[in-house]
Amino acid sequence: DLDFEEFLNRNVALHDAAAKGHMSIVRMLVDAKAQVNVCNEAGLTPAAAASSAGHAHVAAFLSQHARAPPPQPSRGSAPDACS
Repeated sequence: DLDFEEFLNRNVALHDAAAKGHMSIVRMLVDAKAQVNVCNEAGLTPAAAASSAGHAHVAAFLSQHARAPPPQPSRGSAPDACS
């Protein structure tokens, strides 16, 4: 399961690969339709995890492949992807 979450921090494989700067693995996971906008326990997407670890090239790649969040009900402002 590409989007299996680790128990303690809710990271998926894409979080781990992105945070470690493994571009080839990130590409493979994205090509296999892994969720790009998924959030971990800290509220980070894989792109944010890559960015905070100093892997701007991985963060940019993931940002280009991020899918728009589903439409939200019109009650006030829509929450961001990780709220």
